[in-house]
Amino acid sequence: MHERSLPVLALDVDGTVLPYLPNTWPRPPAPNGFTEDRAWGFDVWVGVHLRAALPRLAESFDIVWVTDWEENANVEVSELVGLPVTLPFLPKPKIERRSWWKLDVLADYVGARDLAWADDQMRASARAWAHARPQATLLIKPDRWSGLSARHVQKLEVFARSRA
Repeated sequence: MHERSLPVLALDVDGTVLPYLPNTWPRPPAPNGFTEDRAWGFDVWVGVHLRAALPRLAESFDIVWVTDWEENANVEVSELVGLPVTLPFLPKPKIERRSWWKLDVLADYVGARDLAWADDQMRASARAWAHARPQATLLIKPDRWSGLSARHVQKLEVFARSRA
């Protein structure tokens, strides 16, 4: 019997897993549904729904960090959202390219596997690449001020079920 591999879930941190915070001082308290915490020396808000949802999604996806946080995503963010601290991360290339580095490294990493990708800076080049792929590809571009919502999590769950 051939066992099918799990789809990849590529996650960004800033504006996706952790929403951007208002650039005001004093900073307002976290809104309903979020808790206040610290990560990599920064104040952060963590969505309560993500603390429950991301560990569940980790059962249906192979999660990889694609973020400027690189290995610090494991050290600083994984535990805040209930994920293992041993997730792979894709490092930013040391040589600057003309194209978007996240798309380049993720395309190489995912190969021919199904993919869900959440990033608040999703670019047109990523949408064109996803559209051209023969494999199932779901792109999610959350609002950077609220990050991944419960609706986004629902879309990810439906996508994972459709790939099982």
